[in-house]
Amino acid sequence: MVCPALRGTPIPEPAAEVDWGTYEPAIREWETILGRTAPQPTERGTRGQPRLSARFVEWMMGLPAGWVTDLPLTRTAQMRLLGNGVVPQQAIAAFRKLDAQLYGDTPGPWVAPS
Repeated sequence: MVCPALRGTPIPEPAAEVDWGTYEPAIREWETILGRTAPQPTERGTRGQPRLSARFVEWMMGLPAGWVTDLPLTRTAQMRLLGNGVVPQQAIAAFRKLDAQLYGDTPGPWVAPS
């Protein structure tokens, strides 16, 4: 069993030194788009095993750093929120596509009629 003080601590390897393999170009491009480096993709689990980092999921979704992970929630609750969340860029693209299909070149009404 791992000491409680080690729970949730990052595995000591800077994300810049992670071997991203075939995902390297995508990771670097996303870092450029977001303007911040990728966090560690894994952290030490409760039994010492590597597990997916909520901060990495938050980063992959393009959310501001700490949007979910700075809340006083357990990792399980954070992962649930992230898993049920919406990627903002994907939502914007979907709304734009829907708007174009419904209204063509003319922007659609964004305010409901009163």
